[in-house]
Amino acid sequence: KLFFMLCIPALLISCEENAAVDGVLIKIRNNSPYVFQNVKVNTGGGFRDYGIVKPHRESGYEAFDFAYRYAFVSVTIGGEEYAIQPIDYVGEERLEEGRYTYIIHVHENGDQNTRLSMDIRYD
Repeated sequence: KLFFMLCIPALLISCEENAAVDGVLIKIRNNSPYVFQNVKVNTGGGFRDYGIVKPHRESGYEAFDFAYRYAFVSVTIGGEEYAIQPIDYVGEERLEEGRYTYIIHVHENGDQNTRLSMDIRYD
């Protein structure tokens, strides 16, 4: 009896972590040695403010109505604002419901519009 009392809560917690996702959840990975401040993301299906994301760390997930494999992302590094600005989403398909990570890279020889780039990872 004690065995079942201990297993049921563990099973419930495990089920919650693997539960189906309703919508598109996105987190940010800072793949750089810099602190990202004022991290903002607009997927076309919502705008979220992630705040601060430390070097080589990830934010928590935020929910969006929909998203694409890239998005508008702005971050402040050392008091300077940098952005990834999509031109449009023509020809792009919306991501399926699930958990994703936008991985943000910093390029040393870029300006405010080319210093950042991103990849996407399905979690």
